[in-house]
Amino acid sequence: MNCSLDGIAALQAVWEPTTGTTEDFRCLVVNPVIAQMLSRDRDEFSGTHGVS
Repeated sequence: MNCSLDGIAALQAVWEPTTGTTEDFRCLVVNPVIAQMLSRDRDEFSGTHGVS
């Protein structure tokens, strides 16, 4: 993943407990390409919801 020239991110669905629908996604990890594309440090993405 870290050696790929493509941007890769692993996301986890965040479920709404009463309806069971997907409400958001939690970022588990991104590779250096994604971080560079968004001009952010990779550690800033860990556990975050959405991208702001």
